[in-house]
Amino acid sequence: MPKSSSKRRSSKTAAPAPSALARMVRRLIGGLFEPELPVTEYRGRGKCDTEVAGVKHFQADLEAICGGRTARSQKLPVTALLRPDAEGESMRVFVQGREVGQLKPKDVRFLGKQLDQADLEPCALKVPALIVGGKLKRGGETEDFAVRVCLPPRPEKKAASDEGVV
Repeated sequence: MPKSSSKRRSSKTAAPAPSALARMVRRLIGGLFEPELPVTEYRGRGKCDTEVAGVKHFQADLEAICGGRTARSQKLPVTALLRPDAEGESMRVFVQGREVGQLKPKDVRFLGKQLDQADLEPCALKVPALIVGGKLKRGGETEDFAVRVCLPPRPEKKAASDEGVV
C-alpha cells in the first residue's frame, strides 16, 4: 500500500497567495460593502501627465468610453474618480463608472501627503483626465489606449548649488 504524502502545515508557514479568481471575487464582493466616501473635486491647472497603471487590462472599457477605435489617435478629455481601497495602499481609477486602472504606488503616497496637508478625511477624488491612443493601424493592428490624470504639481527638486566652485 502506498504511503500518503500528506504534510501538515505548521502555524508558522505563510498562507498561500490568493489566486486571480479569489482576488476578482474579493474585489467584486468587497465593492458591495465598501462605505461611501465623500467626493472632493480637484481642478488641476496643469497638464494631465500622471500615467495610470494597469490600463492594459481595461482596453475594452476604454474603447467603449471613446466610442471605438479610429484611424487617428484620440485625445478625449474626461473626469476620473480616484477611489482609495480600504487599506489606503492603492487608488483605483474610474471613468464614466468603469474601472480603467490604478495609480502607481509612488503617486498614491504623494497624493496621500497632499490630502493630509489639506486636512481632508479619506475621500474619493474627482480629477481631470485624458484618454489618449486607440489608433487603428494598417494591417488591423491597434494602438493601446492610455489614461493620464492631473494631480497636484510636485515640488521641484532643488539643484545642487555651485557654491565654492571656482
